[in-house]
Amino acid sequence: MQTSLIRQRLLRDSRPALQRLLAQHAFWDEDAQRLILDLTPFHPGLMPVSLPGWDQLIGWQGTAPELPDWPLLHWPARPAVQRWRRHIPKWVADTLLRLPHSHQLRLLYLCARYPQMLELLEKMPVLAWRIAANGMDELTLQTLFPKPRTLMSASVGWPAERTALRFLQRLRLRRMDEEMIAQVETCLKEQNILHRAAELPRINSMALTLAAHFPELVATPLHHSLARQPCRPEQCRQMHALIDDALKLAEWLGKDFKAIQNAHFLVEIEDLYAKWLTEAMENGINWMRGKTDPAKIGEAPSDWLLLSDKELDEAVTLTRHAFFIEHAAGAQLLRHTSYPLVVAHLPDSTLVARTCNNKLPTPEQQAAVALLKAHLERISRLPT
Repeated sequence: MQTSLIRQRLLRDSRPALQRLLAQHAFWDEDAQRLILDLTPFHPGLMPVSLPGWDQLIGWQGTAPELPDWPLLHWPARPAVQRWRRHIPKWVADTLLRLPHSHQLRLLYLCARYPQMLELLEKMPVLAWRIAANGMDELTLQTLFPKPRTLMSASVGWPAERTALRFLQRLRLRRMDEEMIAQVETCLKEQNILHRAAELPRINSMALTLAAHFPELVATPLHHSLARQPCRPEQCRQMHALIDDALKLAEWLGKDFKAIQNAHFLVEIEDLYAKWLTEAMENGINWMRGKTDPAKIGEAPSDWLLLSDKELDEAVTLTRHAFFIEHAAGAQLLRHTSYPLVVAHLPDSTLVARTCNNKLPTPEQQAAVALLKAHLERISRLPT
């Protein structure tokens, strides 16, 4: 019983450190065309995992093989793993590498066994991944695959309409994680987003992020501009933060949202934000408007300083971010002693961090914010 539980936990464990360790204990059986994973380093009573190669999966009959939730295509390139991978068509492997790591082996199995799934992977990889993640049994899948793709979409809770398929076909995403899958689902389930976004000629990660988080900006000149640009997923967080900041500042100052809706490029949003912030500071706005009591966080770590109400303008000047909005919502502001970095800790424990020119923190600064977050979480658990 104990070994069975250990085995099941291992098969579901996709932590990177474990995956690297598993790759060290992989062996390729050339005669059987199988990748053998030795599990005895984890428990001497565990039987090995035997993963069929691509050619075996194509002609697979009967019950599905045992398929751990391990992203083998992301494993270190050890000889045994490489021999298992070399039989997989390159375009299939490349497509799977762009999708979320979870359910990778199940998706590979379904693509090898069912031609309809292989075609779906080529045309609409996100839908193929979602079907694999859904966990339908073989009989249900065999009944589903001959049906129209609108019904395949409906089988995973997405709209059974051609507009949804057009939206999925126009996705051009270099990498997809669980967060981006959630954004896709948001767009599919909100009709006011779906029907306008599906008219874009292509939907990259920037256009997807905008559609999922800012429905009021779907199909605007900015949305069309982002959809035409090279896909740059690393810039999505910065874009999301900038537009969110601009919309909040416009609301705070009573500005017309049309100025944002009519922008063609992100640099125009940056200019609007900088202009409005300067205007607010020069006109001596009421920093305390609508202010609520700040979140109580106790003593700050040694490399952070708690800022008082009188130091609010310092935080705004340093970062060029309208921290008076978070401040009015009850945030406690902290400034790092070594970096030009300010963090607002909101009552719901959300952290808003900005460095110079209203940019998100650099990777090094993100590490400092992560340590601060851990400190605040630890403080919140202490008895009062």
